[in-house]
Amino acid sequence: MPAEPVAPPAVTDDDPGGRTARRLVAVVAIAAVLPVLYWPGRVHNFFDLKIYMRAMDWWAAGHPLYDYVQPDRVQGALYFTYPPFAALLLRPFALLPLGVTVAIFTVLTLLGVVLTTWWLVRPVLDRHDLHRGFPLVVAVLLVLAVESTRETLTFGQINMLLVVLILADLLFAVPGGRRWAGLGVGLATAVKLFPGIFILYLLATRRWWAALVASATAALATLLAAAVAPADSWRFWTHELWATDRVGRTDYTGNQSLFGLLSRLTVPEKPAQVPWLLLVLAVTGYGLWRAARAARAGDALAGLTLTGLVAGCSLSRWAPRS
Repeated sequence: MPAEPVAPPAVTDDDPGGRTARRLVAVVAIAAVLPVLYWPGRVHNFFDLKIYMRAMDWWAAGHPLYDYVQPDRVQGALYFTYPPFAALLLRPFALLPLGVTVAIFTVLTLLGVVLTTWWLVRPVLDRHDLHRGFPLVVAVLLVLAVESTRETLTFGQINMLLVVLILADLLFAVPGGRRWAGLGVGLATAVKLFPGIFILYLLATRRWWAALVASATAALATLLAAAVAPADSWRFWTHELWATDRVGRTDYTGNQSLFGLLSRLTVPEKPAQVPWLLLVLAVTGYGLWRAARAARAGDALAGLTLTGLVAGCSLSRWAPRS
């Protein structure tokens, strides 16, 4: 007669040493994978951040900001494409050695990863009455392993800093009814424009005051930049904003926006504007409708996630695959 299977010993509170060992092994195992994942990113060598800084050096030397161009063997000519307000924030970094700037942005991005992961994981831990240390460490390591985080770090992008502003606004200030709710979304919009989709999200969810604060903040930041750099501001808003060739080849396989999809279908010609706009309106309308439904159902995180996906795939002419 075969023996009955014996169940493995359960993890109990009287085995703290064994639990600690297993947690340590798990953390070390995940952390050991990160160098392998980040190794291919070495070729990026903070490429985007270097473009920002070279453009700032060019601007500081008295040249028009949007005349800066950097040749690229894959995507052709690359330019500084952010609004003038972003340039005002980046300009002081031109006074620092490039290595110091890289270190600052890397540290800020890592801090942003830890902070935003904590914001998102803490409610789950509290709901299940779990200890916070080990799950948070594992969650941060997993977020660092995600491609979008790796690309942000290795290209030297500012994405995570904008995420901090947006999440702080939509997870805390807006639900709490703070008078300054909308400030983070407004600042992020003035820096990179695409976060402006969250102003539409605030309107769709009937957060009227936050939408007003966000709009006013973005407008005031833009006017400040116009007062400091009137010629560059006029040029950006009247011409460069609409120049799709400034972001590189839109048919490049890394571009996973709707415009990139259409570009690959019509290459070597550029996509017609009308079909693209109709597709953008359809995706944006449906995405915001679903986001508003999620928010009204009490799932604010799903709402803002859907909104972010809409911004990346439809409003942008160039969106990375991550």
